This record gives sequence, C-alpha cells and structure tokens, in this order.
Amino acid sequence: MPGTGRKTDKAPAPYNAVIFSIGVSFYPDHGRNFSFLFEKADEVMYHAKRRCKNRYYIYKEDAPET
Repeated sequence: MPGTGRKTDKAPAPYNAVIFSIGVSFYPDHGRNFSFLFEKADEVMYHAKRRCKNRYYIYKEDAPET
C-alpha cells in the first residue's frame, strides 16, 4: 500500500555532526541551591569532555577528583 512505508534519505554531504557532553546534578541530593547544583553539574560536564565526548556524567559526592 502506498504511504505505509518508511522513507529514509541520507543527508547530503557535507553535514554537521552534533557532539554533546552533559553534567547532571539532582536537587536536593547534590545541593539545595542553584549555584551549588550548577557548579557540580559543570564539574562533571568537564569531566565528560576530558574523558570522551558524547557522554553524560552524574555528580557523585564520593567520586575521586581528576
């Protein structure tokens, strides 16, 4: 039946890849104010960038500093 199949097209070259590194902290587990939560999320985001791209890390209080 026409129209029931899935059509996939390849993107024409050149194309841009999206790379992400994300740091996550949770309220109230990792802090009770925005500044502290943001600081911890930022800390683990840079850890993700240093380790390997396309990753996310969740803040842990007992994690070793790198």
